[in-house]
Amino acid sequence: LGRATVWTAAAGVVAAGAAGWGYFRPRPSVPPPRPLVVVLPFEQPDEVGPGARSGAVLADLVSSGLAETGAFRRISPDHLEEILGRLPPGVRSAEVRRAVAEATGARWIVTGRIYRSGTGREAALDVYGADAAPERSIRVAAVGSSGVIDAALGRLIALLAPDVPGSTSTSTRGLSE
Repeated sequence: LGRATVWTAAAGVVAAGAAGWGYFRPRPSVPPPRPLVVVLPFEQPDEVGPGARSGAVLADLVSSGLAETGAFRRISPDHLEEILGRLPPGVRSAEVRRAVAEATGARWIVTGRIYRSGTGREAALDVYGADAAPERSIRVAAVGSSGVIDAALGRLIALLAPDVPGSTSTSTRGLSE
């Protein structure tokens, strides 16, 4: 064999080895995408009138709190308002949930109702799957709107985080009622 043939063969072995290393070397694992949770504006029967918006504000606080855990994603209140604004008036709750799930690809849709109870507030929240089927319900009570939102947020995190692959969320805020 000639010297050129040996060098060509050696170069081929080195190139094959490099290509093989690139193909077989361990790649960093990509974490699964965080699931999207959409929190619809809460019903608040105590609040009436055209300027009544605290149900939407309280729902946004819950949505933000879920996203802050790092285990969930959320959509902006403006995007949610845009989706809800496209729905015809008088549409039923199940149709609203289905339309929001379709438009956003949400894993969960959360609805809720906050009302006065004695000296405090109570919240009843329902969690629906992407197919708009009910999955879980929670009920919390606390003094004041911020207390009930904090309690609801803690319970939602405790309920949903175990279903999120790779989630390490261990928040216990609001677990005592």
